[in-house]
Amino acid sequence: MKNFTRDLTEGNVAKQLIGFSAPFFAANFMQALYGITDRIIVGNFVDTGESSLGTDALYVSWAIMMFMNAVIIGLTVGVTVIIAQCVGAKRLDRLKDIIGTTFSAFGIIAVVLSALLFAFAPALLKVLQTPEAAFEGAKAYLRINAAGFVFVAGYNSVSATLRGMGDSMRPMVFVAIAASLNIFLDLLFIGALGWGLAGAGFATIISQAASFTLAVVYLSKSGFVFDFKPGSFKIKRAELNNIVRLGLPSAVQQSLVQGSFLAITPLANSIGASSIAAVMGAINGLAILPAQAMMAAVSSMTGQNIGAGKIDRAKKIMRSAMLLILPVSLAVWAAVFFFPETLMGVFTNYEGNAGTGANYLRIGCTEYIIVSELFMINGLILGAGHPKITLINSFVNSILMRVPLAYLFALGLGFGVYGIPMATAIAPVGGILIAWGFYMSGKWKTGLN
Repeated sequence: MKNFTRDLTEGNVAKQLIGFSAPFFAANFMQALYGITDRIIVGNFVDTGESSLGTDALYVSWAIMMFMNAVIIGLTVGVTVIIAQCVGAKRLDRLKDIIGTTFSAFGIIAVVLSALLFAFAPALLKVLQTPEAAFEGAKAYLRINAAGFVFVAGYNSVSATLRGMGDSMRPMVFVAIAASLNIFLDLLFIGALGWGLAGAGFATIISQAASFTLAVVYLSKSGFVFDFKPGSFKIKRAELNNIVRLGLPSAVQQSLVQGSFLAITPLANSIGASSIAAVMGAINGLAILPAQAMMAAVSSMTGQNIGAGKIDRAKKIMRSAMLLILPVSLAVWAAVFFFPETLMGVFTNYEGNAGTGANYLRIGCTEYIIVSELFMINGLILGAGHPKITLINSFVNSILMRVPLAYLFALGLGFGVYGIPMATAIAPVGGILIAWGFYMSGKWKTGLN
């Protein structure tokens, strides 16, 4: 058991932030490679100089999958916070019940979501105004991914559990093997066998299944607190209530963020910006990974420290993280701002809107700096067990600002394709004001009851 827990309430804060976030960043980067690899290989094997058919299909279907993933990832926030505060308060006796409830409940949720997505995939694609030529490819990719969604939920459940216990290294190892397998299978299925979008879907779900299976086999043979025996999969109502109370607001928050991008998808399709938006989405996904990793470190570390009653150390963790992430976000911004053409070329062979795409990236990349600082405050708020606040600022960012501003700038004010990145860059300002105001109020210090 001790091999899986790490005390984050003592020691050098900066070193612990870097030590915890680095493996998490690597794991997230490799997990992001599922979608990124699909885009790169499809962009180079399916797209041509005259057509972005494969990229267009991936843009729509991947946006839907990201929405599905957001539900699961949001719910896992509750798991991480509960486990982190239990570890900080030395309440290790609760862990088996929390983990058993997590795996059981998430398995049921995943099966239901998978069935719904498989059944309603065509209807969703029509609502999002998927280009007719890309429709069949998008449907195949979406349904194949829906069939393997249970493995996504399983891996994220295991990872959230380990992060709450202070372990970010093992999730990285599990996903590293899967990401490598995904690249190989993408090249085989799409490049060698010519399966197109279906090949990308099969490569993704096989890799995710391998990641989850590897994690379960390893943990079950390594003295983990949960033994994975059928009789241990039990839902404890009290623990489920805690997970839902903390995880549901985060799930809604994550869904709002992804839902806002889904709401913009018809706009991008209608003004001919879908291929550019697809590339921007891929680059954005990579650009915010360092901030997401640092936020996860802040959440786990502050969770343990608030559980242990160390409020001043929790403050220090957040402030140190804000300083550490700033030069990283500036470097990412500079890379995208000064080398957009190079980045565009990595993701697609399509040459139709190269100049427009470069300007699109330059406008949108300002978001990275603002979002990185917002994530650090959100990390502390989540670690303290107040996900409703992050839900509120996400609602402001995504629904009240990003979506209406995108339509206003693109159509109302006539900025066309550039209206979307303009809205994306401005939207986080509202969220950071709300998050900072809550932090300054001091109401986050109470933690869980």
